[in-house]
Amino acid sequence: MPQLRRDFRRVYHVGYDDVATEEALDLIAGLPDGSEYVAARDPARSWGEARRRSADVVDAVREVAWALGAYDRTACPTPPRVTRPEQVVARVEESRRAREARERIRGGDWEEA
Repeated sequence: MPQLRRDFRRVYHVGYDDVATEEALDLIAGLPDGSEYVAARDPARSWGEARRRSADVVDAVREVAWALGAYDRTACPTPPRVTRPEQVVARVEESRRAREARERIRGGDWEEA
C-alpha cells in the first residue's frame, strides 16, 4: 500500500486517503507504466514512457556506432540493445520452467512420448 500512497502523490498530486473509494479504484486502474504500484504488480511494466524512449535513443546510437564499425563484428554480430524489463521477466519465467522440467525429470514424473 505504500506504493499506492506515493503514486497518488506523484502522479495525481492527491493523497490516497483524500479520495472516495470508487475514485481511488479508477485512479489505481489508470496508473501509468513505471509507477511503483504497477511495477510491483507487473515487473514487465516497470519502465515509464520516458525511460523507454531513452533506451530507444541509446539503441539508435549503438546501431549507428555498430554500422560505423565501432564494435568487433565477430564478438558482436548485431548491434547491442538495452535490455527491457519484459525481456528480463521472460528470461526469469523461462528459467523457472526449465528448472521445473529438470525437477520433474529427476523425480521420474514424466512419460515418454
